[in-house]
Amino acid sequence: MLLQVGYPYSLNGLFSLIAIAGMAGGSLRIALGFLLPQFTSPWVLGLSMALLVLPALGMAVALQYHATLETLQVLALLSGLGGGCYSLYLQRLDTSLHHHQRHRVLGLGIGIGQLGMAASLILLPWVVTLGFWQSPGHILVDGKESSTLLGSVAGDRVWISNIGWAWSLLLTGLLLVLAALSGWERWGGGHGGLAPEQSRRTHNTVAQGMASTSWAIGVGLLVSMLGCWLTLPPEANGMGLQVSRELVMAAMLIIMLALLRLFPQVRQDNAHSPYSIFNNKHTWVMSVMCSMSLGSFLGLAAALPLTLEWTFGYVLAADGMRQPNPNAPGVFTYVWMGPFIGILMRPVGGWVADRFGGARTTQCCALVMMLAAAGAAFYLGAAYRAPEPEQYFFPFCLLMFVLFSAAGAGHASVLFSVERLFPASQQRHLNTWMAGIAAYGMFYIPGLLAEQLQRGTPEQAMVSFALFYALCLLLNGWFYLRREGTFYNP
Repeated sequence: MLLQVGYPYSLNGLFSLIAIAGMAGGSLRIALGFLLPQFTSPWVLGLSMALLVLPALGMAVALQYHATLETLQVLALLSGLGGGCYSLYLQRLDTSLHHHQRHRVLGLGIGIGQLGMAASLILLPWVVTLGFWQSPGHILVDGKESSTLLGSVAGDRVWISNIGWAWSLLLTGLLLVLAALSGWERWGGGHGGLAPEQSRRTHNTVAQGMASTSWAIGVGLLVSMLGCWLTLPPEANGMGLQVSRELVMAAMLIIMLALLRLFPQVRQDNAHSPYSIFNNKHTWVMSVMCSMSLGSFLGLAAALPLTLEWTFGYVLAADGMRQPNPNAPGVFTYVWMGPFIGILMRPVGGWVADRFGGARTTQCCALVMMLAAAGAAFYLGAAYRAPEPEQYFFPFCLLMFVLFSAAGAGHASVLFSVERLFPASQQRHLNTWMAGIAAYGMFYIPGLLAEQLQRGTPEQAMVSFALFYALCLLLNGWFYLRREGTFYNP
């Protein structure tokens, strides 16, 4: 949407906002998930959510007064606290539910979280058209090519800072609900409050949670800043180091895990330590499978609006520059459909996995994703260089919808397999780890798409995704679909 309303940022700069938020979200998911105490206080969760209000308010003010790219990048980094809140939320559910309830409720919670991404693609483009924030000094932007769920609103005025205000109001409401529930849990039900000894234990748990939360946030943000600075191009305020993102991500994970291990709470080397999952080879295989499914879902959902706008909203002129396409389709009219379809396919994937096996379902999903990505590569490349790119819009979108469907179903089948491959003592930490690794898809996929779009070869990014899905196909088949393997079709 920043591109649609004419903000003067480069393409790499716009994609960097997505990549930074993805790197910070993934790092903080792992950091907070590994350092949480066994019982997660609702006040610790409340603190993290309260901190998340700060970037939302900052975004509202920054967009209102045309802030610099550096300011928006800092706010994108802080927005990664949403990933940390996700880990706290999973921890809270895990400690509050019986084992037989966790799989169903966690799956529902993850689905609701993904639904939020689809809902934001619907609601936020609509919110910016509401002119009820007409305060002095509020800058109105002429939206030359902006679009909403209902279609193009070319030439209409939009209040782009409403995005930040809307998130601030939503988070404030959630904080009030959490405070009310926490107060009821602390004092409610007519129990007359906590006994002195229990109260002391609760205060100790809160203090421990606050300390570990502070350390985890510091480590997560530090690692995220370093990783983004090393990989982002100079025009996006990065070093532009010519090394693969895979190596940088691996190095950042090693550094983060080493720093987290300095905190006393995770020094123990026993079956309940979060580091115990790394002794199981299936951790690494399932991490790759989760990157294929949930990582693709998150990364493509975040990067698709800007990719569609740059590919179909502009045409290649004779001087080699891209000029606005007068026949461009409304991006936000369709872009929410892919994530929404993927969410609807989650229960289908779980049902199929329960009937035919998790590994078989994952294998079919990987095959569909590979073919869909290969087909999408053809249409994306053709549209980028065509004088009328809109003719390729619907075939490309249909293939992306298929890819999202397979990703949603595949993630459900991966979780199904995880429940059968790992003991209950490791599943909480494994879910945290896999969710963090998958969130790095929001860093990797936008970065690769931005790089290839700048080179004029966006189809190569989709070909790379197709090759990765082919690797996942082979990996899943080797470990879980061989009769002589340790586990067959878990």
